[in-house]
Amino acid sequence: MIESPADVIIIALIAALDRTAALPRRAEPNGPGGRPAPRAAMSSKKAAKAAKAAKRSSKLLDAARYGDVETMARVMSSGGKLDLDALVASEGWKNAQTQEKNPDMRVTALFAAAAMQKEAAVRFLLDRGANPSLADSTGCTPLMDAAVLGFSPILQGLMEAKAELDAVHLESGETAFHATCFHNQPDCAA
Repeated sequence: MIESPADVIIIALIAALDRTAALPRRAEPNGPGGRPAPRAAMSSKKAAKAAKAAKRSSKLLDAARYGDVETMARVMSSGGKLDLDALVASEGWKNAQTQEKNPDMRVTALFAAAAMQKEAAVRFLLDRGANPSLADSTGCTPLMDAAVLGFSPILQGLMEAKAELDAVHLESGETAFHATCFHNQPDCAA
């Protein structure tokens, strides 16, 4: 016995599901062993090119982290165009505030250079068009990191490069100015 309009809707839905279940399934092309055929994969040339670009980005990140401007220049001149703003996985990276290792951290070469206080590497990357406002995978920008750690010359260079001053960290909600004040870096707040 049907008691309410909701019961009518439920009965109609059940009937529709029963009809759908009885429909024949569309045959899908199968690959070896009856498994579904793989979707169109990246061509081997494109895959090799992507792997080479990833390796170059990783080398650039490592060189930036250590302030090795010569290696940075060599990596950038070898091969095709290199994306300076690529977020690259960084082994053993630590959170600047908590000093906890972050295994999933992805940073740009500029972020790595700024975080490691490598002023020449920061200038090198900024001069070649690196985005000074691009955040790492946690939402921290190079400007925020320099502010937390009190790197005044790097902070100044990033501001001259028009780094976004009002960017807000995704996790803490801080801007670079908040970080400067909260972490007692008065030289960076001026």
